[in-house]
Amino acid sequence: MEPILASILSKADELEHRCAMEWDASTERRRLYRAMRRVDRGAAFKFMMENVPDKESMPTAFEIDELFDPVCGSFYVADRAAREEVAAFFHDRKRLLGNLRNYVSRCAKKLEETGDYQFMIRGLSAVVIDGGLSLLDFSRGAKDLYVAAREQGLDADAYFSYAGDISNAEARQLLMRFVDEYNTNWEVTTNSVTGTGEQFMPNQDRHVTDPSYITAQMFAKVLNEQFFENTDDPAVRRQAITLINLLRSSGCLPQVIVDVLAAVRVQKKPSIELTAEVGFAMGMQFGFELAHTYPSPQRQ
Repeated sequence: MEPILASILSKADELEHRCAMEWDASTERRRLYRAMRRVDRGAAFKFMMENVPDKESMPTAFEIDELFDPVCGSFYVADRAAREEVAAFFHDRKRLLGNLRNYVSRCAKKLEETGDYQFMIRGLSAVVIDGGLSLLDFSRGAKDLYVAAREQGLDADAYFSYAGDISNAEARQLLMRFVDEYNTNWEVTTNSVTGTGEQFMPNQDRHVTDPSYITAQMFAKVLNEQFFENTDDPAVRRQAITLINLLRSSGCLPQVIVDVLAAVRVQKKPSIELTAEVGFAMGMQFGFELAHTYPSPQRQ
């Protein structure tokens, strides 16, 4: 047995037992709830409220991290035989294995806060160790890990690519997806004109119309006159319906949604408000180019 595994064996078995107890209790609790719900929904609800899981017996995040940190830290640079032994060790402890997903998210958060590349290595190792066996979705944690690494100036592509090389096919597909998406989708950069705010621009150079002639006063004037307090105006509503129908009939709607969400996902804290902001900004970009490419006959 690898020395690192021998050193954590007793702790791993203890945490596996506690995780299994919590899992079994939760499964039984849900089974009883479903059975009671068929007879009396009120009684079933009361049962769930009165039978809250005992959190004292559940492993804490600190305990889980204390176990995973040394293993995942050395896994990334270990040889193939050692990596296979570590993966098999955790695959035999499925309840403990199920904690790797949240561990990846915590590594991403610590990487974002500290910039220490070790947290990226640990998070990537966790993805590789799981290898899809837990059937849990690691997409969010891996994405957060990749974005945090880029924001900290680390060579995320190189680290993710190496992790992909030592992964099975399923984990490799997940890890390389972020490398491919980031290099073809949108990112936020500082506004080159004002030096403030944020402007969404594609990574690759394109021929786009320069909007720098538009002043803040011009922008605010049109926004106030044509957008605010006009959403209930029949003419504005007809205009919106026409544009929505054009979008839907273009066959490009699925790709538009993907592009908007991709621009949001690479940000630190995606939210509904940010999604609306990004959608509005990208809509303005498209409208700007559309108006310049095909000017309205009324204004020609």
